[in-house]
Amino acid sequence: MDHLANEAAIEGLRPGRVIILPSSFHGRLRAMQQNYQDAMAIREIEEQLFPGQTPSDRRDLITRVFKLKLNELIDDIFKKHVLGRTIANVFVIEFQKRGLPHCHMFIILANEDKPKDENHIDHIVCSEIPDQDQFPQLYECVRRHMIHGPCGTLNPHSPCMEDGICSKQFPKEFQNDTLPNKDGYPRYRRRDTGITMTIGKHEVDNRWIVPYNPCLLMKYNAHINVEICATVKSIKYLFKYIYKGHDCANIKLQRPIQEDAAAQGTLEWDEIKAHLDARYVSAPEAAWRLFEFPLHDKSHAIIRLAVHLSNQQPVYFAEENEREALERAATKDTTLTAWFKLNAKNPDARQYLYHDIPQHFVFERNGTWKHRLQGENVIGRMYSVSPSDVERYHLRLLLLYTPGACSFDDPKTVDGQVCQTFMEAAKRQGLLRDDTEYERCMSEAVIFQMPQQLRRFFCVILLYCNPTKPVDLWNSFKAHMTEDFMQQIDAETAEPMAFYAIDGKLKEQGRSCSDFGISSSTSVPY
Repeated sequence: MDHLANEAAIEGLRPGRVIILPSSFHGRLRAMQQNYQDAMAIREIEEQLFPGQTPSDRRDLITRVFKLKLNELIDDIFKKHVLGRTIANVFVIEFQKRGLPHCHMFIILANEDKPKDENHIDHIVCSEIPDQDQFPQLYECVRRHMIHGPCGTLNPHSPCMEDGICSKQFPKEFQNDTLPNKDGYPRYRRRDTGITMTIGKHEVDNRWIVPYNPCLLMKYNAHINVEICATVKSIKYLFKYIYKGHDCANIKLQRPIQEDAAAQGTLEWDEIKAHLDARYVSAPEAAWRLFEFPLHDKSHAIIRLAVHLSNQQPVYFAEENEREALERAATKDTTLTAWFKLNAKNPDARQYLYHDIPQHFVFERNGTWKHRLQGENVIGRMYSVSPSDVERYHLRLLLLYTPGACSFDDPKTVDGQVCQTFMEAAKRQGLLRDDTEYERCMSEAVIFQMPQQLRRFFCVILLYCNPTKPVDLWNSFKAHMTEDFMQQIDAETAEPMAFYAIDGKLKEQGRSCSDFGISSSTSVPY
């Protein structure tokens, strides 16, 4: 509602209704974030076509063959451990604009199998053309599936070209040895071996090879790009990569108020209407859904835990059914209030923190926690809370350190005394000493927020939390807040651009960077 009110004020309109399409609806921005295009070329489809048919005539065949190969790939990786023993994974199925299915998969290897040096990386990932005489089958697979473009001066009209530059940064530079960690990803070995391939009218060398695993490429004879993620920093980009979603547009609806012609119009935000208007479903995607194949899966179940103040939990209801909804809410517990009751009745449960409780108990439909009998791959996650929501933010902070709470007063109790607010309790417990909490908060946000989101979050901390040393906070995290600019320009220019972006956000609230002692040593060249 705050976002709608701000947008309406800018437009000079009255705020109207907010209609939300929930995250349980797969394919919406709330459920999926961002992804890049990659197609898996499947030779078996063409072999099964009747004379005169093309793959576009047999969408059902495309879907079934792809699913069979995906099942085998999952079996190879998670059961046969061809890349090493896996301890966690997530995969997402997507469809190109042309409709071809492809899978993006993220796996976490056990510590003993994680590639820690260049030799281990070279054993898993290759970015070179194999010798045709020694490995003729692998050579042909690389030629058919693992050549990027070519683009650039060889083909300036390639789809990957943006402003005259390849968005995937091809061709790469020659590299005699693998560098294990370069900006979160290894820089793979690409030696100048003199081996080339002819693609169309052009000769390409190792600089044009998309990283692959020889074993998987040989077996599946399809485009399978294999990359190694070297740091936590790069993981958030990987999840953005696999959770893109469909090309769509958000639609703002402006409706006049009929009762008073002189009154302002009303600005409404209807995600369901936007989704229906903007969504395109291709034939293979329709077939995939009709066959009821999964669109995504992960190794661990994530239990989302409510964070709300006393009697301020969200209540959902159909229009004109407010009273019934309130009566139901008064008798049904949330995950938080049910946790309080569990601790009051079960002394054994009091040893666990709120976010650890799903590993030991199951939240039932009737609103109670019951002892877990099976299922080990479970993770509890409290919903994130903005620092601008002061009391709820500090309640969440206290819940991270308060095991066995039996009521809302328990997190507020310090040395036997119940504090007036959660913020006061956090201060008395030393959780807000200096700027330690804000540093921890920013460090946590760096893991999952993109630079633009991180800049907005930094503004929220400046505006609502009054950090004692905002300049130190800026200096500690400005590198993370400039990452998106650094992909386009040099570091010297990226920093002031991030600074002015933050300054612009603050000025919308009547403040500026100078109010907090933050300045940029370099101006942005225009």
